[in-house]
Amino acid sequence: MGCFVDVVAKVRTLMPTVEHRVGAAELSSLRRPVNSVVWVPSGDVFQAGRQRGEPRSLRTQVVGVQAFCWGVSESRHPEADFAATDELAKAVIWAVEDALGGSWQLASGGWEGDTEKGQRGKVYVLAFTFEFPVTRPVRRAAVAAVQQETTLELSSGDETGSGTP
Repeated sequence: MGCFVDVVAKVRTLMPTVEHRVGAAELSSLRRPVNSVVWVPSGDVFQAGRQRGEPRSLRTQVVGVQAFCWGVSESRHPEADFAATDELAKAVIWAVEDALGGSWQLASGGWEGDTEKGQRGKVYVLAFTFEFPVTRPVRRAAVAAVQQETTLELSSGDETGSGTP
């Protein structure tokens, strides 16, 4: 995985009944009566590389991400909305663990302000950091040259594809 959007895509497959959106502009969608998570990047820090071997990481990108968990219960009781949201937040934590293994931290979590009278659902915000290695990018020209050389070698040979004229 190379960025937080990859993590969201993986979490989405692990939690198919929950609506997932990305970006601060999507926070307004939380007020609908459906369980959902809005993922908002909050800033990055770059640290010394931790990955050894090939490819070696030059740095580690520590990505801050907030997950706004909007839980709505089947009943119309506000207490049930708190329970549904708490359950959703814990499911998000487990899904992130499944998606990233040990390369993440949960910095904090907390309940966001009360909802308007008559509005269903509650919001719990999880503040994560995800860690990704920064490795040397594959040079596209080098890859294209290898592909072209292989194609020429196969097509310049006899009909068996041996590459021998």
